[in-house]
Amino acid sequence: MPPIPSGTPWWAYLLTVVALAAIAAAPALLGLRPIKRAQRDLGRKQEAIHEQVANSHSTNLRDDIDQIHHALEQVVSAQATVIEQQRETRRDIGGIRDEMRTERQERLDLARRVDDQGRQLSQLDRRKD
Repeated sequence: MPPIPSGTPWWAYLLTVVALAAIAAAPALLGLRPIKRAQRDLGRKQEAIHEQVANSHSTNLRDDIDQIHHALEQVVSAQATVIEQQRETRRDIGGIRDEMRTERQERLDLARRVDDQGRQLSQLDRRKD
């Protein structure tokens, strides 16, 4: 601290020191206002978040999520079973179609043979006459 100039009253020196300290502290003190405002806003946001997350019923949010997850796993498992059964049904239908093709082909072959034998009999009957 510099020495007090001679002839300066002590109160003037004190006033100068206080004024300089106030000038130096003013930006810091004024800078706290936006921080306090931001803290209040943050507090309001926290209350809103708490309102969204906190349950208004007797069960815990984590328990609710676990229960939903378990139910979803059961749905996925049941869906996998249905998909497998659908694959089996497709294979069965494919097999039935193959059998029908075979039956149709055998029926057509039999019809041709019967027609051929009928023609042969007709030709034999004509030769007899």
